[in-house]
Amino acid sequence: MTKACRDCKQVSPVTNFRKNPNGRFGVASYCKPCQSKRSRAHYLANLEHHKATRRRYGLKKRYGLSITRYNEMFVAQFGLCAICKEPSKTNLHVDHEHRTGHIRGLLCAFCNRFLGQYERYGQAAAQYLRGENPEPVPLPEMQEIAR
Repeated sequence: MTKACRDCKQVSPVTNFRKNPNGRFGVASYCKPCQSKRSRAHYLANLEHHKATRRRYGLKKRYGLSITRYNEMFVAQFGLCAICKEPSKTNLHVDHEHRTGHIRGLLCAFCNRFLGQYERYGQAAAQYLRGENPEPVPLPEMQEIAR
């Protein structure tokens, strides 16, 4: 079975059209290449809307945080990072306790990465700076080589 695309007018097999239960023959009006072009054009024409929607969804999914609450936190911190007190060129990152999910504040990208590394390697770094070099822990692949 074939169908003509509403945009390019090319007649193609219905397998070249996306499924649409409401469309004629159960497929969309536009062939896949034309539909892709239309979707891309719509996305680019509404880029700010798509970014805002993705941001709202991400905050809610990852942290259970509404955009309103994020904005309240942002205003309460005067738009500054909670650690270095510098304004961020992009959105501030949500800092949270990984085990409990408790939100601590908003951080710039640098401080967010720094804090993540500190939580992971802070004790070892402090020992190193004090000159207390702990015994190195061999990596699993190094143990196999030593055998």
